[in-house]
Amino acid sequence: METVFLKKRGKEVYEYLMQVLRKRGFLIKESDLNKGYITANNKASWLSYGERIEITLKEKSGGTDISIKSYSPGVQIVDWGTNDKNEKLIQKELLNFQ
Repeated sequence: METVFLKKRGKEVYEYLMQVLRKRGFLIKESDLNKGYITANNKASWLSYGERIEITLKEKSGGTDISIKSYSPGVQIVDWGTNDKNEKLIQKELLNFQ
């Protein structure tokens, strides 16, 4: 799990994340700005059966805390580093957004 704090309002971060996920080929499964979460899936590849990304946003004084978790749902035991790569990719996108 990766975490990031941005000095931006939750709505700005939410809208940016929705764009980033779509741009990166993730399919948004569920999202709710008011509850502060986004769930998305990535397509299967030769490395995995696909990954699920769960992002939570918590607005606080001065900005927003963002938690990013990527995991392989189902029976896959080894992820070959794809989940870590997904988390780092989204974290990098967020840090560029500052």
